[in-house]
Amino acid sequence: MLSLLLLVLAVAQAITFERVEIDANPPRDPWIKVVADLDGDRAPDIAIGGARGPLVWYRAPSWSKSVIAEGGYDSVDGEACDLDRDGDLDLVIGGVLWYENTGRPGAWPAHRIARHRTHDVEVGDLDRDGRIDVVVRGQSGFGAKEGHRILMYRQLAPGRWESRELRCPEGEGLKLADVDGDRDLDIVIAARWYENPAWTERVYSTAWTYGDATVDAGDVNGDGRLDIVLAPAEYKGGVYRIAWFEGPRKPASAAWTGHTIEPRIETVVHSLRLADLNGDRSPDLVAARMHQGAPPQEVSVYWNQGRGLSWSRQVLSTRGSHGLVVADLDGNGVPDVVGANHGGPYQPVELWRGLRRSGR
Repeated sequence: MLSLLLLVLAVAQAITFERVEIDANPPRDPWIKVVADLDGDRAPDIAIGGARGPLVWYRAPSWSKSVIAEGGYDSVDGEACDLDRDGDLDLVIGGVLWYENTGRPGAWPAHRIARHRTHDVEVGDLDRDGRIDVVVRGQSGFGAKEGHRILMYRQLAPGRWESRELRCPEGEGLKLADVDGDRDLDIVIAARWYENPAWTERVYSTAWTYGDATVDAGDVNGDGRLDIVLAPAEYKGGVYRIAWFEGPRKPASAAWTGHTIEPRIETVVHSLRLADLNGDRSPDLVAARMHQGAPPQEVSVYWNQGRGLSWSRQVLSTRGSHGLVVADLDGNGVPDVVGANHGGPYQPVELWRGLRRSGR
């Protein structure tokens, strides 16, 4: 066991990060971050949306900037997917609308799905009919009181959508994942998941009581079952924890075991991404505190040192970030981290390039 731990530590220590500034002057208050290959050249690009516009595209590898839309959305989140099944990636932005990738510079027609404020956006084929569906949730905090429902938009045909509402506890945060291993996508929020297709509510934790949470899911401990990770997203000045919940063999009926990653952290963690950063086949965790938190506003990697039972932390920045995205942008086999503060005086779009140290 000790030799395995030392091996994992050696691999983790072989990863360093190089900061690259993508744009010192992005759209003001860059709320939306999406990483996707928008031009089909196999190099992931970056899309950033300001709170009131515009939505812009940074084309890899030069990061040249062009405008996708001047505005019209109302969200802090977006996703890329081939919504119209024409072979390229479109952009779905809360508010709720999608921008059609035509392959022509400056030509991104907007298509309205619904018209309401949105906090979280997820996309996926919920009914396995080959069409991408859209799932969104509002936000309960800051007077909005819109996080008590999850809205599902089922795509019937291009331009035709069928909506359904699920009631849930107040809060924020949303993830689509196959929780029960039956090959369809379920809906995950803080402490609860909703089982597809009847959307039965299942409670996976009674100990987690913080509704405003960032959510991710993956196999943290390598047992072949899906686990759930949560962090407290709002507000400044509060204290809670980062934790993961171990998926049992029967996730709809059996108890989930909770494990703490960070026992005390300010409730401003609006970034949470599971990803195997060091290639040891165990997902690590990337998290960031927002700029409004007390200093240091750390952007951190939590290295999974063995089945999610031990974690070490590496700090990438102390200047905060929001809505982090993790992807291998430069094709070197090591995932990178992209983010930007959603407000405040420091708002550059930043890339932390994952690098392997020589000799490893």
